[in-house]
Amino acid sequence: MQVYIPRLNWLLRRIGLTLCFWLSAALLTTSVHAQDKTPYLGEEAEKTLELMQEDFDDSLKDLGELAGEVFACIQDEASVEKHEGRVEAIYSELIKLFGSERGFIFAAYFGYGAASELGDDVCEELVDEFEDQYGAISEKYELID
Repeated sequence: MQVYIPRLNWLLRRIGLTLCFWLSAALLTTSVHAQDKTPYLGEEAEKTLELMQEDFDDSLKDLGELAGEVFACIQDEASVEKHEGRVEAIYSELIKLFGSERGFIFAAYFGYGAASELGDDVCEELVDEFEDQYGAISEKYELID
C-alpha cells in the first residue's frame, strides 16, 4: 500500500529546486570571481611581453630555416635520418611546450630552408651552427639524440 502525501511531495520538490538554484548561483559566482582575479599587466608590461613573443617567434623562424638548410646540405642517408630525428624532437617539444602555432612556425621555416640551394662551403658552417644550437636545446630540454 502506497501512501501519497501531497504536502511532502511538494516540499521535497521545493527543496530540490532550491538546492539547484543555490548550487547554480554558487558556481556562477565562483567563475565570475575567478575571471576578476586576472592580473592587469599595464601598458609597458604588455608591450614588453609582445616584444618577447616576437623575439621568440623570430628565433623559431631562424632555427627552422637553419634546420631546413642543413637538411638541404646533407648528402648521406644516415646523416639525413639523424637530422630528421633531431628536427622531429625539436618540433615535438615545441608542440608540447608552446602549442601548435609555434610548431607550425618552426615547420614552415624548415620547409623554406629545405628549399634552399647552398654551396658546400656554406653547408659546413651551417651544420656546425645547427649542431651547436641543437646541443644547447637538447641539454636544456633533455631531447633524445
